[in-house]
Amino acid sequence: MEDRALSSGLTRRDFTKTAAVGAVSIAALGAARGAEKAQEAAERSDKPAPKIALRDLGKTGLKVSELSLGAMEVTDAAVVEKAIDEGCTYVDTAASYQGGRNEKMVGTIMARRRKEVVLATKFSPGSKASIIKSVNNSLSSLETDVIDVVQVHGAMNAETVKDPVVKEAFDELKQQGKVRFLGITTHGNQIPVITACIEVGYVDTMLIGFGATDGNDLAAAIKKAREAGIGIVIMKSLKGVRNFKRTASALTPPQMAVRWVLDKPYVDTVNVGMTSFAELEEDLKAASVKLSALDRLNLRRFAAAAACTTCSMCGDCQECPQGVEPLEIMRAHMYAYSYGNFEKARREFLAMGGPAMLAKCAGCGLCETKCPRSLKIRDRFREVSSLLA
Repeated sequence: MEDRALSSGLTRRDFTKTAAVGAVSIAALGAARGAEKAQEAAERSDKPAPKIALRDLGKTGLKVSELSLGAMEVTDAAVVEKAIDEGCTYVDTAASYQGGRNEKMVGTIMARRRKEVVLATKFSPGSKASIIKSVNNSLSSLETDVIDVVQVHGAMNAETVKDPVVKEAFDELKQQGKVRFLGITTHGNQIPVITACIEVGYVDTMLIGFGATDGNDLAAAIKKAREAGIGIVIMKSLKGVRNFKRTASALTPPQMAVRWVLDKPYVDTVNVGMTSFAELEEDLKAASVKLSALDRLNLRRFAAAAACTTCSMCGDCQECPQGVEPLEIMRAHMYAYSYGNFEKARREFLAMGGPAMLAKCAGCGLCETKCPRSLKIRDRFREVSSLLA
């Protein structure tokens, strides 16, 4: 190196002086970097460990608490704040929840604590203009400049996932810096929807109904989606557990159901509706408990029995010649008789146009012949109709 420097016109004295200065600079740079790393390490050591374990949300690069807050039924902002205090870093709402009031309630907390959470909301499928308008309204209601995960609400088929309008609207919003990642939510006909999300390659997250009473085929589809890099958020993990009678366990049925899902390595977070401080306290414990061998055995036995009585929301019953959507009515039945939330069931039943659908039902029983679990769907239609009494 010295020969090259001298041949370029530098004297030996100049070269020696320059080299010495360079050595000092390098040493100073090294010392500065060392001090910076030491400072970072000190900050990390001073930072308290998260109260709830964090997991990667697919390939998004986001870290989320393994237990998250589904805000759909929450009316008290203090519950949202307490959930964040206790370590829930993923909060999920939607433009349609409580007629838009839910987003505004969550927004009162986001105005102060936005940086502490990964924020997710939803829009209903529609035109590009309607999607963009919905997201802009959500930004205002949530008092934020950007939504981390914006989701298509309630996709029931592959066509909704593959609709180019959804991708065009999302791309425009992302370019404007208003959204970061695209999600799809589904609670019916789920396996075809999951498959479509894998195929298109641009879906970042999925919100999927899944629990101990669901079959291995759905579990396999979810696992495949996670292997494709899609972030997996689970809802409806408590489906059916209201009727589960625990034995020889200190855990409540909801805790066991949530823990069962959390133990799946292909699940990133379980989204639970915690509407009160009591529910919050009960469900948060699921993040720190373990299922015993006896718990698992009893849960397996219950799930096998529940398969005969619990709707899997597979969507096979949807081909009704009268235009009835049995899956939607079965969803209302689930809220009432699996969750025990009759008010929510009544509200959802009316919103979906349930009375008009039941009026069209000819009682032919075709839906029952399509059901892989041989459920008495017509009996459930009658039970749901009684919600209006």
